[in-house]
Amino acid sequence: MWTSPINQPKKSIQIIKLPSESNLGQFYAETWKNKDETKNKEQKYDEDMIRETKRWEVEQEIRKQVDHLMREELDLLKIVSDCASMMEGTAAIFFYC
Repeated sequence: MWTSPINQPKKSIQIIKLPSESNLGQFYAETWKNKDETKNKEQKYDEDMIRETKRWEVEQEIRKQVDHLMREELDLLKIVSDCASMMEGTAAIFFYC
């Protein structure tokens, strides 16, 4: 279930997994080769890169939550379907199950 980030403890260090040596060239090309850093003389953080990383993390968390809710809904639908098959021809299916 979703919890507010306010109630969660702060993470002090984020571990970044670097690609293997064989993929370093590809990692560089995808990440840094076409970046224009001429206006970033102070070497501040890249907001777009942070947003892209966090967006992926949020999407994964939302996907987990949606999958969980869909499984619960499917279980409830199976229960209702089983009750309906047991009570065929009865108008008040939901009151008896």
